Amino acid sequence: MDGDTVSEANTGRARFYSADVGLSKAEVLCHRVNMCYGLDFEAVHGELDAGSRLLMDADVVFGCVDTRKSRRSIHMALTGEHSQRWRDTIWIDMGNGENDGQVILGVVDKRRGVRGVKPPTVTQLYPDMLDESKDPKDDGPSCSRREAIERQGVFVNKAAALHGVNMLATLLRTGKLDYSGCFFNISSGRVVPLACEAAAWARFGYEGERGELDA
Repeated sequence: MDGDTVSEANTGRARFYSADVGLSKAEVLCHRVNMCYGLDFEAVHGELDAGSRLLMDADVVFGCVDTRKSRRSIHMALTGEHSQRWRDTIWIDMGNGENDGQVILGVVDKRRGVRGVKPPTVTQLYPDMLDESKDPKDDGPSCSRREAIERQGVFVNKAAALHGVNMLATLLRTGKLDYSGCFFNISSGRVVPLACEAAAWARFGYEGERGELDA
C-alpha cells in the first residue's frame, strides 16, 4: 500500500527504473513481484488512515515508512476501536537514515491473558511517536536521483529490508527469535541486536509483558 508515485529520485535507491517514473509505486512493485515469482499479491494505491480496515485480516504487517504520522496510522489501524481482530498481528517496522537504520518486530496483542510472549511494537518502545506535537518539520523529499543518493546511502534501504525479512523467516522456520529488533550502520558495519529480554526492553521504558518470543 502506497499512495505515492515513482519519481526520478526513487530510481537510485529502490527497485524502480526510469520507465516507472509517474506510475504507482505499489502497483509497479506488486506487478513485478507477481510476474517474477508467480504470486498474486494485491496492490493498494492510496494512503493508510487511522480508520482503515484494510489491515483487519493481516497476520504480518511490514511498515516501510519514513514519517511518524505514517507509523501512527499503522498503530491506530491495528489497535484502534474499529479493530475487531482476535488474533495477534506481527508488526515489523523498518526505518533508516543516511547510513543507519533499525528494524523492530513487535506483536499487537489481541488476546490479553493468553499464555505467550508479546514483544513490544515500535510505538510501544518509542511512545513519543504518538505525540503529534513532537513531530519534526519535514524538509521535503529529494528532487533528483543525485540529491537522493547524496542524502542517503544506496544500500541502506536494502539493509533494512534484509534484516526485516530475515527476522520473519527465522521466526517462521524455527518458531522463535532470540532478538526482537536490530540497529545497524552500513558505514561502520555494526549491527546491534535488541534481545528478547525484560532488561533490554526496559531500557526503552517499556513496562508491558516480557519474555522470549515463542510461536
